[in-house]
Amino acid sequence: MEVGVCCSLENARRAANLGFDYVELSASEMAAMDPWDPSVYDGLNVKALNLLLPGGVSVWTLPPAVVVAQLKRLIPRATQIGVEVAVFGGGGQRRHEFSPEVWAERPNPYRPCSTPESAFGKLLFLGLCEIFEEGFDVLLSLAAPTPEDFHAELRNSVRSWMSPLIAPEGLNRSETNLGTDTGSFAATLAYYGIPYTADAYHILKEWDFDGREGERDVPTAEFWETQIPFAPVHAHIADLPDRHAPTEDDVMLQGFFRRLKELDYQGGVSLEVRTPFEELTGAADRLRTLIDHS
Repeated sequence: MEVGVCCSLENARRAANLGFDYVELSASEMAAMDPWDPSVYDGLNVKALNLLLPGGVSVWTLPPAVVVAQLKRLIPRATQIGVEVAVFGGGGQRRHEFSPEVWAERPNPYRPCSTPESAFGKLLFLGLCEIFEEGFDVLLSLAAPTPEDFHAELRNSVRSWMSPLIAPEGLNRSETNLGTDTGSFAATLAYYGIPYTADAYHILKEWDFDGREGERDVPTAEFWETQIPFAPVHAHIADLPDRHAPTEDDVMLQGFFRRLKELDYQGGVSLEVRTPFEELTGAADRLRTLIDHS
């Protein structure tokens, strides 16, 4: 697993000196650059992006036009500099304010989806099909004997033509009310062929909110299997409770990496922390030790 860090463009050139393999930067900043100047990223290994939508935007306002417009600006730029994954977080951007009763009365394109999570996956899927027209042609040719086989083919198909991979992450209930259970959120996204990002901090935050499996000191292997049901395409890491860079012996996070290893995860692990950037000396090596010893 490669080790990276979420940081500002200003700090990105210092990341390699701190031992990080790559940087994860702001997608919104990249999409908003006018005129587009890729030379700003010269010499940087920008493997991933986050902050997919600008603040104040809601996926429930003019969907899917807002998301599609942002992706149409972003994807060619991200592709040009070699980005592999764009993480869709944005708790406020995807928060919904309607009750189950109100949801039942929502018009298309939300319906006939039974939940906001399902509608979120559908809207993202339809938006990506609009952008990657060749991918939509491939989807039309899919045929499988069962729904399960069809969705397995769909997942493989979407990953074959979507670049960079748009991968929503599970968050926690203090930030949003959509996609707070990473395991079920990942399964819902997979129904539409969309991959996901596993964020250890948000998963642990929800574990904490839910009572720590009866006040356990560390999550069980069964918990991690439920929350990471199949391999993600990207991972974020931070400790609980302070969202700082983890130590090399953080027992709360060892199960996270054991589960990723079980799934033969080969993607990047981005440090996404509140620790000031200038205090991250040695953090990359400590994270590698944690991964190796988990």
